[in-house]
Amino acid sequence: MEFWTIPEPNSGCLLWLGGVTKHGYVRVDWRGKKGERLNRVVWEEAHGPIPDGLHVLHKCDVRSCVQLQHFFLGTNDDNIADRVAKGRSGTVRGEKNFNAKLTAPLVRLIRLRNRSPREWAEELGVSETLIYMVRSNKIWKHVT
Repeated sequence: MEFWTIPEPNSGCLLWLGGVTKHGYVRVDWRGKKGERLNRVVWEEAHGPIPDGLHVLHKCDVRSCVQLQHFFLGTNDDNIADRVAKGRSGTVRGEKNFNAKLTAPLVRLIRLRNRSPREWAEELGVSETLIYMVRSNKIWKHVT
């Protein structure tokens, strides 16, 4: 793998030099799987199979980084929380309302995590009222 990568000295990332998807991810054909994300391949080679429901997440947030030390396992909710905590959430689009700032996974996270409505509102750029309405199931009722 070293042939197709180059170390980035400031971040410690190991950057893939080959092609990437339109979203910046590295995909390879591996063990009969076509288009497998290379971060998953690297993780499995080092640690074995990834448990169902878990993803290989990037600490560094560089999608073309294949540095094993920059990976950690987490759920989809962990991935969203990581994105929000790092200020990368931007305007998140809803499934039906393309102007919505929330998505179903984010709504689940708001309901599960013990954070104040003010913290959520400031972080997501929404009103505290919206957070209260999400938590009381007055909106996004279809999300459980």
